[in-house]
Amino acid sequence: MYVPEGHFNVRSGSKQAFGNELSRLGGEAVEEEWRALLEANRPLAEIVGGVPPIALRADAGAVQSALLPYFPKLDPKLLARFGAELLLKGIDPSGPFSRVLCAASVPQDSLLY
Repeated sequence: MYVPEGHFNVRSGSKQAFGNELSRLGGEAVEEEWRALLEANRPLAEIVGGVPPIALRADAGAVQSALLPYFPKLDPKLLARFGAELLLKGIDPSGPFSRVLCAASVPQDSLLY
């Protein structure tokens, strides 16, 4: 893949090779930023994985018509563990991904941003 920083050459699924390419193109800090981004995205991914995308609306009617049928199916421990964290960080599934980047403390001048 060609990016402004150069040629990004890595096979899918190789975490080590991916990290090496990130470091090569963006410096050593980028690999750590990537790991922080993955960690910040994990709670969102787990909750979103249990609810169909149509239910992840941001309007007032979403709670009754879309979310209520799915909440009983979600793991209560998962909701307790990550729900508050996502709300406190201002992350919602229909919001901009920049909020996840901010939650991971990824600098705006990073290769990842």
